[in-house]
Amino acid sequence: TIMGYSLNDTIVVFDRIREKSGDIKKRSIFEIVNTAINDMLGRTIITSLTTLFVVIVLCLGGGVQEFATVLTIGIGIGTFSSIYVAAPIVCNRMATQLERISAERDERDIKRQNDQTVFQEEA
Repeated sequence: TIMGYSLNDTIVVFDRIREKSGDIKKRSIFEIVNTAINDMLGRTIITSLTTLFVVIVLCLGGGVQEFATVLTIGIGIGTFSSIYVAAPIVCNRMATQLERISAERDERDIKRQNDQTVFQEEA
Protein backbone atom coordinates (compact mmCIF):
# COMPACT_ATOMS: atom_id res chain seq x y z
CA THR A 1 0.00 0.00 0.00
CA ILE A 2 2.78 2.39 0.91
CA MET A 3 4.73 1.66 -2.26
CA GLY A 4 1.60 2.05 -4.37
CA TYR A 5 0.87 5.43 -2.83
CA SER A 6 4.42 6.64 -3.41
CA LEU A 7 4.49 5.24 -6.94
CA ASN A 8 1.23 6.96 -7.84
CA ASP A 9 2.52 10.29 -6.55
CA THR A 10 5.81 9.84 -8.40
CA ILE A 11 3.98 9.13 -11.64
CA VAL A 12 2.08 12.39 -11.23
CA VAL A 13 5.39 14.26 -10.80
CA PHE A 14 6.90 12.59 -13.88
CA ASP A 15 3.78 13.31 -15.94
CA ARG A 16 3.86 17.01 -15.02
CA ILE A 17 7.53 17.19 -15.94
CA ARG A 18 6.80 15.48 -19.27
CA GLU A 19 3.98 17.97 -19.97
CA LYS A 20 6.25 20.92 -19.23
CA SER A 21 9.25 19.57 -21.16
CA GLY A 22 7.93 20.95 -24.45
CA ASP A 23 9.68 24.23 -23.56
CA ILE A 24 13.10 22.55 -23.26
CA LYS A 25 14.66 24.84 -25.88
CA LYS A 26 13.47 28.00 -24.14
CA ARG A 27 14.02 27.06 -20.47
CA SER A 28 16.50 25.05 -18.47
CA ILE A 29 15.69 21.61 -17.13
CA PHE A 30 15.72 22.88 -13.58
CA GLU A 31 13.16 25.60 -14.37
CA ILE A 32 10.90 23.04 -16.05
CA VAL A 33 11.09 20.64 -13.10
CA ASN A 34 10.55 23.48 -10.62
CA THR A 35 7.46 24.67 -12.51
CA ALA A 36 6.11 21.13 -12.72
CA ILE A 37 6.56 20.54 -8.99
CA ASN A 38 4.95 23.87 -8.13
CA ASP A 39 1.98 23.03 -10.37
CA MET A 40 1.34 19.68 -8.71
CA LEU A 41 2.31 20.61 -5.15
CA GLY A 42 -1.17 21.77 -4.17
CA ARG A 43 -2.75 18.59 -5.49
CA THR A 44 -0.20 16.43 -3.69
CA ILE A 45 -0.65 18.21 -0.37
CA ILE A 46 -4.44 18.02 -0.56
CA THR A 47 -4.33 14.33 -1.49
CA SER A 48 -1.83 13.53 1.26
CA LEU A 49 -3.75 15.45 3.91
CA THR A 50 -7.05 13.85 2.93
CA THR A 51 -5.54 10.38 3.09
CA LEU A 52 -3.72 11.21 6.30
CA PHE A 53 -6.98 12.38 7.90
CA VAL A 54 -8.67 9.05 7.12
CA VAL A 55 -5.68 7.07 8.38
CA ILE A 56 -5.57 9.06 11.63
CA VAL A 57 -9.27 8.35 12.17
CA LEU A 58 -8.53 4.65 11.59
CA CYS A 59 -5.66 4.85 14.06
CA LEU A 60 -7.76 6.48 16.78
CA GLY A 61 -10.93 4.45 16.54
CA GLY A 62 -10.72 1.82 13.86
CA GLY A 63 -9.03 -0.96 15.77
CA VAL A 64 -6.17 -1.26 13.29
CA GLN A 65 -3.62 0.96 14.99
CA GLU A 66 -0.52 -0.85 13.69
CA PHE A 67 -1.67 -0.76 10.07
CA ALA A 68 -2.79 2.87 10.34
CA THR A 69 0.55 3.85 11.89
CA VAL A 70 2.45 2.22 9.05
CA LEU A 71 0.21 3.99 6.52
CA THR A 72 0.80 7.33 8.24
CA ILE A 73 4.55 6.89 7.98
CA GLY A 74 4.17 5.70 4.39
CA ILE A 75 2.16 8.74 3.36
CA GLY A 76 4.88 11.04 4.68
CA ILE A 77 7.70 9.08 3.07
CA GLY A 78 5.79 8.67 -0.19
CA THR A 79 5.05 12.36 -0.52
CA PHE A 80 8.61 13.29 0.40
CA SER A 81 10.17 10.83 -2.03
CA SER A 82 7.95 11.91 -4.91
CA ILE A 83 8.95 15.53 -4.62
CA TYR A 84 12.47 15.50 -3.19
CA VAL A 85 13.87 12.27 -4.62
CA ALA A 86 12.14 11.65 -7.96
CA ALA A 87 12.47 15.19 -9.31
CA PRO A 88 16.27 15.47 -8.84
CA ILE A 89 16.70 12.08 -10.52
CA VAL A 90 14.78 13.40 -13.53
CA CYS A 91 16.87 16.60 -13.54
CA ASN A 92 20.13 14.68 -13.54
CA ARG A 93 18.98 12.22 -16.19
CA MET A 94 17.65 14.93 -18.50
CA ALA A 95 20.77 17.06 -18.03
CA THR A 96 22.97 14.08 -18.91
CA GLN A 97 20.92 13.32 -22.01
CA LEU A 98 21.01 16.94 -23.17
CA GLU A 99 24.77 17.11 -22.67
CA ARG A 100 25.19 13.92 -24.70
CA ILE A 101 22.95 15.25 -27.48
CA SER A 102 24.85 18.54 -27.51
CA ALA A 103 28.21 16.74 -27.68
CA GLU A 104 26.99 14.56 -30.55
CA ARG A 105 25.72 17.63 -32.39
CA ASP A 106 29.06 19.39 -31.94
CA GLU A 107 30.89 16.30 -33.15
CA ARG A 108 28.69 16.12 -36.27
CA ASP A 109 29.27 19.82 -36.99
CA ILE A 110 33.05 19.41 -36.70
CA LYS A 111 32.94 16.36 -38.97
CA ARG A 112 30.78 18.22 -41.48
CA GLN A 113 33.21 21.17 -41.48
CA ASN A 114 36.15 18.81 -42.01
CA ASP A 115 34.32 17.12 -44.88
CA GLN A 116 33.62 20.50 -46.50
CA THR A 117 37.27 21.56 -46.07
CA VAL A 118 38.46 18.38 -47.79
CA PHE A 119 35.93 18.90 -50.58
CA GLN A 120 37.08 22.53 -51.11
CA GLU A 121 40.75 21.51 -51.20
CA GLU A 122 40.01 18.88 -53.87
CA ALA A 123 38.11 21.39 -56.04
